[in-house]
Amino acid sequence: MRLTPEGWWGLAGWVAVGVVLMHGGTSPWIWVPVGLGAIGWAFFCRHPIRRPPSDPDLWVAPADGRVVACEPHPEGGWRVGIFMQVWDVHVNRAPFAGVVIAQVGQRGQFRPAFRAEAPRVNEQVHTYIVSDGRSWRLVQTAGILARRIRRWVRPGQRLDRGQPVGMILLGSRVDVFLPPGVIPTVQVGQRVRAGETSIARGEYATQTDAS
Repeated sequence: MRLTPEGWWGLAGWVAVGVVLMHGGTSPWIWVPVGLGAIGWAFFCRHPIRRPPSDPDLWVAPADGRVVACEPHPEGGWRVGIFMQVWDVHVNRAPFAGVVIAQVGQRGQFRPAFRAEAPRVNEQVHTYIVSDGRSWRLVQTAGILARRIRRWVRPGQRLDRGQPVGMILLGSRVDVFLPPGVIPTVQVGQRVRAGETSIARGEYATQTDAS
């Protein structure tokens, strides 16, 4: 099973805990809860390969989970929100190819990410991207359990459709603010897979995809 960097560091931490406890005279049975913890952490940090659809005009889901919002937004275009459960893959992916122009962290609360107010009040990371001269935004939102948002990309970096851009530990929510002219193809309640399920169709054309 392929893991994220956070997954490997976490496994090393679990092993270190077990070694320290053993040296302290703890029963060998301590490896049972330590092993279970390590397995659980590896499950949370799994990093499967995903293959975007062949149609270059399709935007793909940025996260595994359930669509909780699909609505027009005041800036123009549409907003598609996806809620990740604890058992979903936590790696987030670029819905479309483009260049990162800015990233902004927003301090906030840790309310349940499926609630309507979460995108306004919770801790977030906003990633602004330009595709063929038109800007759009990817927003990673922390929730009641997820309190760590990892960024794997930086301003100036070019992204391929489906490329991993970061992760939110222990689930949460990701919203895509689509530019005008890009029309959603999903509906509220639908389950999606990051990097594979189409969430919208636009008039751009990608040149490369990422696994």
